[in-house]
Formats: sequence, structure tokens, C-alpha cells
Amino acid sequence: VDDRPLRHTIDGSLGLSKDLGKLRLSATGSVSRQQYGDATLIDGTSLSQEERNSTLATLRLRAGYAVSPALTPFIEGEFGRRFYDQKQDSAGYERSAKRLAARAGVMVDIEEKLAGEASIGWITEDLDDERLDTVSGLALAAALNWSPQRGTNVRLDGSTTIEGTTDAGDSGSILYAGTLRVERQIRANLTA
Repeated sequence: VDDRPLRHTIDGSLGLSKDLGKLRLSATGSVSRQQYGDATLIDGTSLSQEERNSTLATLRLRAGYAVSPALTPFIEGEFGRRFYDQKQDSAGYERSAKRLAARAGVMVDIEEKLAGEASIGWITEDLDDERLDTVSGLALAAALNWSPQRGTNVRLDGSTTIEGTTDAGDSGSILYAGTLRVERQIRANLTA
């Protein structure tokens, strides 16, 4: 391949939450569409990547309990389905899959110092084709914002995703991604 094909990702979600005393309940539905452009080969021809196009639809149910105004432990279950546009890829594999995940975590809100959530759990995608192994593993997630002093913010984001593949006989892989961002307000109109 001369260069990587374009990958377009379109995400959408809708959620509902309800507080019943100290009990925190929520349900979130989400859809993520992955669409690939053609790959340009080194001889100048192009190779269609349509077999990689897919849509992932999930439903997450969460229950938490506010131990204090600053600390809410929670458990979460996720159910979903990944639909590939083509029933079979060019190698004859059916790559659509069922997704299940379970997580336990904690939401924190310590005034202006620390806010966000972190969780740990297990995620699995069971592909429709019996010749392909199930992809599963540890699921880590974080979205934390810490302000050690006024005007300084440290943001940690982490996620776990299952990446599909079109390699014959391969089920895919688990991708762990994280970012750490530090911002410092130097003046009212200048942030580094």
C-alpha cells in the first residue's frame, strides 16, 4: 500500500439517568460507524476497503451508589452487536459479532480538585464465524480531570477498544489508548 486509506468514524449516543436517593441509574445507547476509503497501491491502482465498513450498536446499563457527594462506585454492563456491511469478507469469513462487557469503577467529584471516573472490567466480541476465535480481554477506561492548583489542569483519558481486521484467520485485537494533557493558564487570554 502506498498510503493508508481514509477512515471515517461517526459516533452518536443518547442516554437517560435517574437518581433515586443515593442510587444512580443510567442507560446509554450508542452507535459508531466506521467507513473506509480505497487504498492506493504502489503500482497506482486502488483496492476497495468496503469489506471493512461496519456499524457497532451498544447499550450500557449502569448502577451506582453515592457513598458521599464526592464518591460514587458503580457497576456497568454493556451489550451490543457489530454489523459489517458485507456478510462475508473476501476470504469468506463472517466478521459480524456480539459484544458483551462488564465493568466496575468509581465516579469522583472533589469540588474543583478532581472530577471524572475510572473503571476496570472485561470486554469480549464473539464473531459469527466459528473458525474465528473470540476477542476478549481486560477493559480499562478513565476520564479524570485534576487541578493541583488554580489555573492548572491535568486531564487523563484512557479507553479500550476492539479493532477488527480483514486478515484471513485473524479475529482482531484489543487496542488500549491513553492521553495525558496538561494545561496552564498563564494569563487571562493565554493558555499553554
